Amino acid sequence: MSEEDPAYILFTSGSTGEPKGVAQSHQAAVAYVQHVVERLEMSADSRVAQTFDLTFDPSVHSIFTAWAAGATLVVCDRVDIMRPAPFAQRHAITHWTAVPSTISMAKRLGQLTPNCLPSLRWSVFGGEQLTIEQAAAWGAAAPGSIIENTYGPTEMTIACASYRLPPSITEWPKTSNGTVPIGTVHARQEHILLDEGKVVDVEGELCLRGIQRFAGYLDDAQNLGSFIRLTGGQSQPFTGRHPVPPEYWYRTGDRVRYEAGLLVHHGRLDRQVKILGHRIELGEIEACLRNLPFIDEAVVLAVGDGQKVLLCGLFTGVEPPENEIQDALRKKLPGYMIPQRLIWMSQMPLTANGKVDMAELAVLASAERNRR
Repeated sequence: MSEEDPAYILFTSGSTGEPKGVAQSHQAAVAYVQHVVERLEMSADSRVAQTFDLTFDPSVHSIFTAWAAGATLVVCDRVDIMRPAPFAQRHAITHWTAVPSTISMAKRLGQLTPNCLPSLRWSVFGGEQLTIEQAAAWGAAAPGSIIENTYGPTEMTIACASYRLPPSITEWPKTSNGTVPIGTVHARQEHILLDEGKVVDVEGELCLRGIQRFAGYLDDAQNLGSFIRLTGGQSQPFTGRHPVPPEYWYRTGDRVRYEAGLLVHHGRLDRQVKILGHRIELGEIEACLRNLPFIDEAVVLAVGDGQKVLLCGLFTGVEPPENEIQDALRKKLPGYMIPQRLIWMSQMPLTANGKVDMAELAVLASAERNRR
């Protein structure tokens, strides 16, 4: 067995819904585990919560970093994840890793009260955007914990970028979309930002390579368009067979922007839409919705195509009159960015991995469009 041989295989659907087999090498997995054990100061006295299903790659984070450090691994069930305080207190948990949506769920259930998580030393979130509001709610519940936001597609071995929030909330960064930065790319990884096939400095698609990059999808056909290399300042797509040479960059499909020297995740490229000739970033509308005092979570979807695109906003929180939300948004956004439909929800639907279920929200948005 060599370090390039697969350590594990996971399947990810990405934005297309088509399963893609991702084989990660021993070299990539070991590099990640060693990085995390050192960064999170894990040791034999650490007690690590395992909150993930085994088909979700962050489970590799919890299991193997705990074992590598000689720490105790304690497995949660679904009730424990939504009610973290009794579980963490009962097992003296020091390291907690989860998706941000679980914060909102615990808060909504009244399970995230001030100082209810006194044993936590490290809290790590990833898998989706972490909002400032979510981080603040968790910080109040676990005042002795360092909060770290992580980013990474399955193809880059769990996480490849991170940002550690300062101890004082007054020092937290203010980002344009109200999310915690993903920070900087980890050591032994490289990144560029790409826009229309050219490298740019401030905002673009995040492309990555390095020791944690996978060698390509199991199906060679799925590698087409997923990798590029730069020649003379121009990008060239990978057209060969697995394995993909290390000089190629993996195209994440994620749009990022440098803000105050930190990378901020601004959503998927496929969430950019055009309405009346204007390119719209759905994440910008979501940020404005979350800034309204009566809204907790918000997702904006574009329903339809061509000249019949309709914006639908789905949100949790207090249900005010629809025109009150639209009036508030008109003070911050141009008319073509105001959602024509708004759907109040008591809670966001979640996938088996605890993320917001975008597919179910799309069904609800489409049904609302057809109903009206």
